[in-house]
Amino acid sequence: KADWDSFETSWDFAVHPLVKEGQAGAGLAEAYARFEALAGERAGKLCENERQIDRIVQEAYGFESPEPEDLHRGSVRQADFQREMRSLVSFAVGCMFGRFQGCRPPAGQNVILLSREDILRRLEELLAGWFGADRLPETMETLAKGLCGDGDSKKNLPAGERILQYLKKDFYRDHQRIYHKCPIYWVAESGRSGAFSALFYVHRYGTGDLCHMKALAEAFLAAGENMDGKNLTDRQREELTGFLDKLSVLIGEEPVLEPDDGIVRNRRKLSTILKV
Repeated sequence: KADWDSFETSWDFAVHPLVKEGQAGAGLAEAYARFEALAGERAGKLCENERQIDRIVQEAYGFESPEPEDLHRGSVRQADFQREMRSLVSFAVGCMFGRFQGCRPPAGQNVILLSREDILRRLEELLAGWFGADRLPETMETLAKGLCGDGDSKKNLPAGERILQYLKKDFYRDHQRIYHKCPIYWVAESGRSGAFSALFYVHRYGTGDLCHMKALAEAFLAAGENMDGKNLTDRQREELTGFLDKLSVLIGEEPVLEPDDGIVRNRRKLSTILKV
């Protein structure tokens, strides 16, 4: 059960196992090493228990059934560097939205821009609190390596930039996979040009979120900048204008997300602004 509760999708999940090690004084790399050792110990113990059960059954019924050494190892979580780093980011996003105990977002805050000044800054603050502010550069580099893998073509970029690229391009895909195509964090975006992209938490959604997005998009358009502070291209300006029109329509309709309708049906109500 302790193994299952280390997964975010468990009802009794409370804190990410790497954060638990960080609270005990470990840096992120050391926290992963400790978790890897613990996971291996759990797997070995389970294998031995199951082999003993097999031997008892074999003796009771008088037959022999030799098995490979690692037959039972797939039934518990094995440490995987990339998966643990990605699950750590998922836990951090949940903390940003106040989903987990002890994590309280600012009042009324349910929209997080996928930008350097918003989601990346929040992530850095969480990592500094979990693994030490003095270790933040080391923590960011460890996280970037885990998120992007050994074949990362952007490994020469600063760690923060690589992490931001993951958040923009791959986080939502991983989130959909974990929640079996029923995501609880949704992405509102202006289009593929990247002028505007933001996460919001469906279980805290209100029509005020749409108004907040509209105010942010209007500010970017007025300033002639995208959410990364770069000048808007003609394509981005056009996309942002269209996005504002879609938001205005939705705000007028005041769509209500009903829990009984489920994720798939509720997504249709906001489909014009959502990333697929």
